[in-house]
Amino acid sequence: MENNSRKNIIAWIIRIVIFVLFTVSAVAKMFPLWAFEKQLVDLSICDWCMSHYLARLLIGFELALGIAILFPHLLKKLVIPVTIILLVAFCGHLTIQMIQFGAMNGNCGCFGQLIPMTPLEAFVKNIITIGLLIWLYKLLPTQDKSWKRILYPVLIFLLSALLMFMAFPFCPCDKKPVQTKEAVIDDALIDINDLNDTLSITDEEIGTNEEEKTVTETNKATQTNSSTPSNTNTKEAASKTPEQKTPEGPAKKVSKFAPFAIFNGKTVKVDEGKKVLCMFAPGCDHCQNTAKAIGELARKNKIPEVYIYFMDEEAEKIPEFFKIAGVKFPYVVLGIGDFWDLLGSGSTPGVFCQWNGNTIQSYEGIDKNEFDINKFKEFAISK
Repeated sequence: MENNSRKNIIAWIIRIVIFVLFTVSAVAKMFPLWAFEKQLVDLSICDWCMSHYLARLLIGFELALGIAILFPHLLKKLVIPVTIILLVAFCGHLTIQMIQFGAMNGNCGCFGQLIPMTPLEAFVKNIITIGLLIWLYKLLPTQDKSWKRILYPVLIFLLSALLMFMAFPFCPCDKKPVQTKEAVIDDALIDINDLNDTLSITDEEIGTNEEEKTVTETNKATQTNSSTPSNTNTKEAASKTPEQKTPEGPAKKVSKFAPFAIFNGKTVKVDEGKKVLCMFAPGCDHCQNTAKAIGELARKNKIPEVYIYFMDEEAEKIPEFFKIAGVKFPYVVLGIGDFWDLLGSGSTPGVFCQWNGNTIQSYEGIDKNEFDINKFKEFAISK
């Protein structure tokens, strides 16, 4: 009797550990969900259209397994075997990743962005979990072989999947607006200097700007009245001080950004002159800090026009993004698939310094190639 009680306690401890492990793993993948969707696309498991569905189903399935382990329905006959098979499949995938890219490189995504784990760490974690499940299988008493109770685990999965689709709605691919190259040709160029709301400033800063403007106009009037040279002297002065022309830059080319050139409802010639094109996620704190750094530089210096591509994930946070960043630039919201196709293999925050369609500088992610404000100044501030 005492032996059975001890087995029961150990079995419940294992079940609770598995429940916590799977539940935390599922919840971690939800924030942000697009990171898990991108991982499915990067692994060539599916395209972006299908990733929205598959990601929610997989997370729902993982959550359902964690919950089902606490219930007695078909625990030995279905739940534990399916969980072990899933973990074995993950171990196979991790083995391939370790052979191709190294055991300690990258984040396996097991706990999303919340707890980064290398492939080796995830492999060891899965092996330990499989061992616990086998131990649990042996501790549990023999169960009824009938499949009549399969309704319970199926219901748990359906509810978990329904929760995912309700909590994280998305726009199907065929309903996403697509920007075309024709729009770039037909519309006029936006001059960022004419967008008075591109930079958010305080009332004190507005007053300061008005005072500076008055002083500047007074100085100009004083210079005009005090210096009234003849036409001859003016020509001589012009000949002595040749006009400095801004370098035309590299030869023009069509960039990958050309099809996505509508910001705040107006079309911009992104491949003409210098442009700073940023790729941000609204809920990304690193993106907010990057935008803040660019905004602070823009307040003190004249820099090229800045435009933002936002990913259509947590788009409702865009006003909060600009509030935290303390700056507002023209922007457009792209579908998640279009956003990542445009960004390529990099990660957010992405900043591309363009000149006539040529990429002069590019910054991606928060590692080796993260945004460097000092290096950015070399491109942004005219000498």
